[in-house]
Amino acid sequence: MNTKIVSVIDGKITRAEYNSTMGYFVEVTGKAGVKTRYLHLNKILVTKGARVTRGGAIALSGNSGRSSGPHLHYELVINNNPVNSLAFRASAPADNKLEQHAFAHARDYERYLD
Repeated sequence: MNTKIVSVIDGKITRAEYNSTMGYFVEVTGKAGVKTRYLHLNKILVTKGARVTRGGAIALSGNSGRSSGPHLHYELVINNNPVNSLAFRASAPADNKLEQHAFAHARDYERYLD
């Protein structure tokens, strides 16, 4: 709980609110129809309409809404269609060893989660 959540894209905060199912949640809309959503948060750190850069803090993790325990529910939506975020490659090159490791092992993680 209360782990800092950062945006994975540059964009505009299009939703920062509470919903009985999703709990406290934030939606970031970027370029080319890309949206990211972060659900079941404990605290929202941004307001609707604000701009956020990749890596900018937007919330603290939590257990709000219809949730069985503390976790981050993350969604990647492209052109209003949810997509597998592990299969999505960012257009920018990885800028640190952790990102390089994550991209190199994304398929392994995906198989593990299935």
